[in-house]
Amino acid sequence: MPHRSTRADLPTWAKEMASATPGIDSTAFERILEVQHDLVFNPDISAGEIVTADSDDTLVTGVWSLLPFSRGSVHLRSLNVEDVDRPVINPRFFSVPFDMQYFIAVGRLAYNFWAREPVKNIVAGFISPDEKTLPPDATQEQWESFARTQSRSRPIRSV
Repeated sequence: MPHRSTRADLPTWAKEMASATPGIDSTAFERILEVQHDLVFNPDISAGEIVTADSDDTLVTGVWSLLPFSRGSVHLRSLNVEDVDRPVINPRFFSVPFDMQYFIAVGRLAYNFWAREPVKNIVAGFISPDEKTLPPDATQEQWESFARTQSRSRPIRSV
């Protein structure tokens, strides 16, 4: 079961996170991951989201994981005042394999919704990803490539 195998992987992931984050002990990461695990596998909590909106004559669907296990980092570029507004950001997307598997599962769910009757009748075609990038029978490798090239964080802008 994914629940048990994922739980068993938590110590390994915590050690990898600690090695990428100097000064933080793996036990702290492991505790965070345990809480995260309980949320991800709780049937009453959404761990992924599929949102569709219209944009003129186009329907746009966005897919993302709400509770990824992967942990990135944000650091000051330097102590120089001019560099303060340019931090070094490493989101480490998909550094935990489960996150990629989960993202692809949610993506396939959304894709299959638009590719099946009766909804299929209102779809003229896929724009992004197009059917060349992610064909109906896309392989795991095609999904992973798409996920890695399209996943990004959005910076928060202050006014």
